Amino acid sequence: MGLFAKGLLCAVAVLSVETVMAGSGFSLDPAVDRTCEIVVPDQPIPAEETAARLLVRHLPKMLKGIEIRVVREGDPAQDGAKRILVGSTAALQRAGFDVSSWGIEDELVAAREGVLYIAGGRPRGARYAVADFLERFGVTVTADDTEIDPPLDVLSWEEKDDLRRRPFFPVRYTATPAIRQIILNEFNKYNAYRHGTAEWGGYAAYGRYGDCHTFCRYSQEFPTDDPEVFALVKGVRKVPHKPGLSAPLCPSSPKTLVLFLKALERDVAASFEREKRDGRPRPLLYEISMDDELTTCECATCRRIAEEEGAFAGVMLTLVNPLARRLAQLDPEAKMTMLAYQNTALCPRRIRPEPNVLPRICVQDREWMMNVDAEVGFPVAHPGNARFLDNLSRWRAGGRRYGVWEYWEYYTKGMFPYLFPRTYAEDLRYYADTGAENILIECEQVRMSFYQFKVWYALKLMDDPRADERKLISRFFQAHYGKAATPMLSYFVRLSKACEREMAAAPMGTRAFADYAYLDEDFYRESYGCLAKAEDAVQDDARSLVHVRAEYLALDRSLLRPDKRNVVARLGLSRKALIGRLRACEPAYLENLYGVNSDAARRELASTANFLAGETIEAPLPPEVKGAVVFDFKYNSFPAYRDWTFLRDDPDALGGKATEISGGKNFKGVFHKLPFTMGIYNALRPKGEEVGAEKMLADGAGARAACNKELGVYVVAMGTAEITGSKAKAKTVARMEALKNIGEYLGSQVSAS
Repeated sequence: MGLFAKGLLCAVAVLSVETVMAGSGFSLDPAVDRTCEIVVPDQPIPAEETAARLLVRHLPKMLKGIEIRVVREGDPAQDGAKRILVGSTAALQRAGFDVSSWGIEDELVAAREGVLYIAGGRPRGARYAVADFLERFGVTVTADDTEIDPPLDVLSWEEKDDLRRRPFFPVRYTATPAIRQIILNEFNKYNAYRHGTAEWGGYAAYGRYGDCHTFCRYSQEFPTDDPEVFALVKGVRKVPHKPGLSAPLCPSSPKTLVLFLKALERDVAASFEREKRDGRPRPLLYEISMDDELTTCECATCRRIAEEEGAFAGVMLTLVNPLARRLAQLDPEAKMTMLAYQNTALCPRRIRPEPNVLPRICVQDREWMMNVDAEVGFPVAHPGNARFLDNLSRWRAGGRRYGVWEYWEYYTKGMFPYLFPRTYAEDLRYYADTGAENILIECEQVRMSFYQFKVWYALKLMDDPRADERKLISRFFQAHYGKAATPMLSYFVRLSKACEREMAAAPMGTRAFADYAYLDEDFYRESYGCLAKAEDAVQDDARSLVHVRAEYLALDRSLLRPDKRNVVARLGLSRKALIGRLRACEPAYLENLYGVNSDAARRELASTANFLAGETIEAPLPPEVKGAVVFDFKYNSFPAYRDWTFLRDDPDALGGKATEISGGKNFKGVFHKLPFTMGIYNALRPKGEEVGAEKMLADGAGARAACNKELGVYVVAMGTAEITGSKAKAKTVARMEALKNIGEYLGSQVSAS
């Protein structure tokens, strides 16, 4: 075990709340003090009132016996009461602190002559300063259900302990379902969209159509009577069949630019009007980026620019740059952002972004097999990411500020245990050192290993990328797992080190799950041993027990894969036992995460039920297929998605269910006549009734795309062991556009034996 791991394990045993020794500053002592007044300005802004409420929420739990109450500055002071002044009070000015010109997130905590001042730039500075003040005394919020308020004998702050700081990155957010965790995000300084109330102090707002893939939103308002603004693909303009639908656009068309300019001018004018009318800060970021797909315009102009620049991002900049120049005239403080993602990831040869354009570099894994994707298991500055780093360096040439959208998860490999905490910390430090100012961390899969840790860790590192990572990790484990901190940290360290060794042997992104050597019998046995000890330690702590059992999700789901059947047997487990444990653990975890009876919880619980019901489908493989390539391919391989893809009962399909794409209000486009049904069907049909999948795709409404013997894919019919097809390598249907990434849905590829 390395020094990093040993340091972490020791830290859990010795980490304690630092007590600032009493001096000439401010102190609260329950043995002496009876009342503490939280004083806000006579006309506080909502965020200052929120800051005061945070103190009222936490201090009484830390200092038993002291009454904590909020008063206005003009109210008579109670004799003998200690005072904490929050926000831009007149007394703050008299004490020598002028924060009127401070930045909107600048923080101040200072003690003078027995009074504590917690303030900062408006609107968010005071709220953030309260969070830092409370954290100094051990308050930790790791999730909406976990607020740790350690009891104190005395709370004191010396005059020499002035705290003046601001969060390091100006824009900080996570793309995760944890965005719904208001308490977690409020305390840990999440400051991007969706949490923009005045009580939060506003947020780093984007323009009308948000922070990503805005082509689809803009295209919905473009007229359909002029095909030139839409992308040319295989000789056909991708014009929506009716107004209001989204479609890929042609960035190089002058008509496209005119439409975007009109929309930009309208939106900027509306933002100034709203700011004047409601006092709501206007957006200072406007995103122009392609949709989340691989479609690019193939018109002569787009192709010429892309060839000259060696990158389609050059084509995008022919649209973005003139928009940015106009934005500079409309609002000199605003910036235009643009995703460097998928087909726009490569930096162009000659065209450079305008000074007010902030390219946002997407750090997604090479699992996608795109042009310059990184290996997310390596730090971005690792030699294994040299090509990606070269591209990043060209985007930020000349000291350009930039943004980052970094993935802390795999998408195409299914659920399995993995973790790279050292990489996460090194990456945030690298971005801090090289001019990044806009950070988004994506970790959307709530069932992945240490999901809640990743969300919390991302927020803490975006606030302070140079924080001691070992102290952060230890702090999280003590708070989130209580008495189970030590065995849970043992599992955390074991998993992290195993993934580091796996990456050292060969990058994980381009390899299949079945190739990962660390996921062997010893790893599972030792990992389950850690979780068993953790469960025993918190049997009397329901909250921590849910947190501990959440780590079974990735472990157990990975063992349900066909190539782990032998491991399951050697561990003395069974698929039935694994499914039973998941049915017990997942609902409790999901309801804890999303809230009981919430729509999000209901969706996730339905997803869990469908997945586990699919895993119970068993059809033995006959000897005829020994040595052949087999896909564990059931109805739960086609996940229900948002509001346009649903699981439907179908007695003819494997498992009695199929997937129906029926469209919906958020459906991005139409690639086939709807409804379109996909399922796994028995290819053994009476002679003359077999239908090739290619023909099925062209049949129209209700057509079924079946994997049958014409594709060489083995299909197990429900309730039988009938197998058909040659022993040739399995093929897939490239034209089945519903399966954008067939590898994501096919499940585990194994060799039958």
